Amino acid sequence: MIALGYVAVATAWILLSGWLLDLRIADPALRSAFEYGKGLAFVAVTGLLLWLLVRRALRREQAIAAEREEAMLRLAESERAATVGMLAGGLAHEFNNLHAVADGHLDLAERAGPDDARLARRIASARAAIGRAAGLTRSLLDLARPGAGERQEVRLDVLAHGTLDLVRRALEADGIEVVDELAPVPPVQGDPNQLGQVVMNLLINADHAMRTAPQRRLVLRTCVAGDAVRIEVRDTGSGISPEHMQRLFRPFFTTKQGGPGGRPRGTGLGLSVSKAMVEAHGGSIQVRSDPGAGSTFIVDIPAAARGVLKGSTAGSSTTI
Repeated sequence: MIALGYVAVATAWILLSGWLLDLRIADPALRSAFEYGKGLAFVAVTGLLLWLLVRRALRREQAIAAEREEAMLRLAESERAATVGMLAGGLAHEFNNLHAVADGHLDLAERAGPDDARLARRIASARAAIGRAAGLTRSLLDLARPGAGERQEVRLDVLAHGTLDLVRRALEADGIEVVDELAPVPPVQGDPNQLGQVVMNLLINADHAMRTAPQRRLVLRTCVAGDAVRIEVRDTGSGISPEHMQRLFRPFFTTKQGGPGGRPRGTGLGLSVSKAMVEAHGGSIQVRSDPGAGSTFIVDIPAAARGVLKGSTAGSSTTI
């Protein structure tokens, strides 16, 4: 279109300038100067147009290349997540079998020495270890099949309030000021166990992020955001560095250090499992973070009756 327009304008200009030249200028020297100037103007305009066209073509090619690279990254991430899910499912079933065998042997040991206090303590420690391993196994299963679970109407404000009550005392024992901003919101269709685990994971992450913060304040909030119901978990912790932001929801990625022997304290499954569960509900999980000043995790779940939400919105944020 640009080229055709240019051809039309150039043709009209050449014909019009030739007519004016014959009509108005009789001096050969002036005619020559006019023709020379017209030629320079024509070259300049042509060069400018070509430069604009080439720049536009290059920008378009760069945009296409960027979209292609982003699509390849999404595909690689999707394939990686699928592979991790398959491995997680297989490992989880194997772990469950091992847990059952270990638990059975502990039962036999307990029956063999019911009055041995030292043996009882060791059995209790072993059972606690099996319990932690079983929790990790459940996380692996949730990662492998996040869509499992019975759907029903869930009030996220009520669910978040109940989840917060489970950990409020532990949070306050860590010196964290807990702020409840749970406004009544419309129901969503979902699995209350999975959604409760998402909220629990975010609360625990906020607690860990504020372990060394001078000011410890956690805000749990519900509101309506467009056609979705939103849960926000905001902390005043250490924040998330830019290099960690893109890997935040990848399985087995953790920044929680300080475990025995210098090992990480976390398994790196909490956020990845939460993301899988939220997406299985048709929602999204987002994060805003200012390193050194805290983070806000935002979960949006489509409302059960979207029509009632028109006109009510909340602030926007950046997706990971």
